[in-house]
Amino acid sequence: MQWGFGILIAVIFWAITGFLASRLTGGDGAGLLGNILLGVIGGAVGSLVLNVLGISGIKDIWLVGSIIAGVIGAVIVVFLARALGMKDFAR
Repeated sequence: MQWGFGILIAVIFWAITGFLASRLTGGDGAGLLGNILLGVIGGAVGSLVLNVLGISGIKDIWLVGSIIAGVIGAVIVVFLARALGMKDFAR
């Protein structure tokens, strides 16, 4: 039961992360599933970028740090997708 609750909490925060990234890039959100996927991908990209830059300590601020890393990565993903021709990505 505890494992399922952890997954539910993670999905909620991925959706929040994706929504925040979409709003920061001038969109209105990517829909529930789109926000969740954007949050998941953004979390991976954000963690990688923070590690490469040597500032991965941000992720250690439990929940807030994970959201910050996810939003950073998701914003990068949105800008990259739009630069590659997906003009309506996360709008």
